[in-house]
Amino acid sequence: MKVEWVHFPLHPETPPEGQSLEDLFKGRGMDRKAMHAQMKARMDAEGLPYGERTHTYNSRLAQELGKWADTQPGGGDAFHDAMFRAYFVDARDISRSEVLLEVASRVFPPVADIRVRRQMDDDVGTVKRLAKARLICHHVEFVQ
Repeated sequence: MKVEWVHFPLHPETPPEGQSLEDLFKGRGMDRKAMHAQMKARMDAEGLPYGERTHTYNSRLAQELGKWADTQPGGGDAFHDAMFRAYFVDARDISRSEVLLEVASRVFPPVADIRVRRQMDDDVGTVKRLAKARLICHHVEFVQ
């Protein structure tokens, strides 16, 4: 099986300071605590770590860095794993450049050598068109 990472903004409207999950799901009839418990049970069953987030953050820069990491020998999977852990386990704000640099430095030392190219615009446009045509109906955050 070939795994291809497709980077796209799930909630591009997320403000720079992030948004509470309570506000994100307000008025949708969802029980955030129950949703978390269900996901935590699934992750535990697979032996995967999973923390409890209170906010969502704009992941645009993290996706751009991930796109670049995919071009590095052996770096893509390691980077995506590190970002998953930062966001879904440690509840880090992955919109902040200092968080991204810290995570990236664990995978690509020294971090000063990282050159992030902005390749997202065309890729995001393609994914939005596919989503609109219902060829992509949801996304997977992490698969191990």
